[in-house]
Amino acid sequence: MTLTPRQAEVANLLLQGKRTKQIGAELGIDEKVVSQHLVKMYHKYGIHDGARTIKLAVALYYERHPEARV
Repeated sequence: MTLTPRQAEVANLLLQGKRTKQIGAELGIDEKVVSQHLVKMYHKYGIHDGARTIKLAVALYYERHPEARV
């Protein structure tokens, strides 16, 4: 599974601790569009609970560093 370039931008900013409003401002898109990107990413990785950001971060890390999987 891979992210679209925009989803990757959103994910990187999210993982830097930025909120949807900040991400939107930085990327020049509406906060609601940022939320839509996040929902699509959560769906893509099968994430459906409160620990979504952590699970997304782990999924993205392993996607980029498959050798780190235990």
